[in-house]
Amino acid sequence: MLKYATQSSTRLAIGFAILAVTIVAAMGLSFGQDRSQRWVRHTLEVENHLANLTTGLEAAQAGQRAFVITGDESYLAPYLAATQGLPGELDRLGDVVKDNRRQVDALSRLRPLIDQRIAALANGVALQRQQGFSASRAYIAEGRGKAVMAEISRQIRIMRAEEERLLAMRQSELARTRWGLRIALSLGLVGL
Repeated sequence: MLKYATQSSTRLAIGFAILAVTIVAAMGLSFGQDRSQRWVRHTLEVENHLANLTTGLEAAQAGQRAFVITGDESYLAPYLAATQGLPGELDRLGDVVKDNRRQVDALSRLRPLIDQRIAALANGVALQRQQGFSASRAYIAEGRGKAVMAEISRQIRIMRAEEERLLAMRQSELARTRWGLRIALSLGLVGL
């Protein structure tokens, strides 16, 4: 009888030990999963800021061009909103990517390009106001703004590619963590 009680106690102790290890492992994997999910959200936030920059620049350009063509100041509303909002969007993007040296470097190349594009758009507006359509049309036709916009697009593509690389890596880590969690829980159930 004593031998049976000792064996039962040993089995019970082993079962509780397996359960404890499983709970600790599941908790660790759960924290890892939370961390991985935060990084995935981080990547999506960076991509959202990049999309906002692109949209803002396109709106500024469209508003400026409509004003240049028509001379109607009401067409400047999207231009003004975008040119006032873009610096803040760049700052918010900078806050989000400050943990990634590659993205910080890319942003340091992007920021002066956007400033340059905003200045070029402002020159087109000023020319329309001061000298009329022909002068602003000739300025736009020089194509300097187009070249700057192409470089802005290239820099944004570089930043997006980095985020896509990170997203793939983070999603892979998340999938591994989920598998680890499933295995730990399965082993815990088997141990019981």
